[in-house]
Order: sequence, then C-alpha cells, then structure tokens
Amino acid sequence: MLEAAALGVPTVAFDVDGLRDAVRPGETGWLLPEGTGLDKGIAAALDELDHTYAVKCREWADRFSWDRTADRLTALLRGDDPGADPAFGGLSGGPGAGGGAPRERRGGEPGSGWERP
Repeated sequence: MLEAAALGVPTVAFDVDGLRDAVRPGETGWLLPEGTGLDKGIAAALDELDHTYAVKCREWADRFSWDRTADRLTALLRGDDPGADPAFGGLSGGPGAGGGAPRERRGGEPGSGWERP
C-alpha cells in the first residue's frame, strides 16, 4: 500500500485488520465494508477519483523513512517515548496505531514483557 501511495496511486481495500491501518479513507484510498463486492467498490472509487488523491497519497508516503523508523525503534528499545509522530496518526504506538482509538502504552510495566533494566 505504501509503495502504491508513493507513486500517487490510491488503494481500494476491504476494511479489515492491517489494511485499515494502511489506507486513509478519503485521502489515500477507500475501505470497503466486508461483504461489499470489490467490483462495486472499485466503480465507486473511480467515480470519486480526482487528482487530489494522488497528491495526498504522495504526501502521506513521504512521511515514512528508514531513518525515522530507526530513530523511533531506538527510542523504544532505550525505554524512551518516541513521541507523537504525524506519519502514524499522531500516536506513539507506531504504524499499527494509525487508525482507531489510541492504544494503552504498556512498555516498562512489570509483566508487560518490556520491563526496563
């Protein structure tokens, strides 16, 4: 999905775990409710498609970089809060936290599996 967005190509996908984190409805593509015919979803997307989707796709994809990912991962491994990152929906939870409600941060709590030394 990210590679398509980097080329300015929006995505039509089913609204399921994993895909709903990678597609921003109205910006980088369309999420179809499960049970919707893919043909109907694509037809509706083509009716709505305009040049703003290509611009928004590229802008969203440009937020991601290996350097930023490495910096955030290093901060997490050190036990630091990597901070809010707009590339991930402004949440500290990383790519999976881009959609829906913020997830509880459990790092460093006894029994969480991420205890600090």
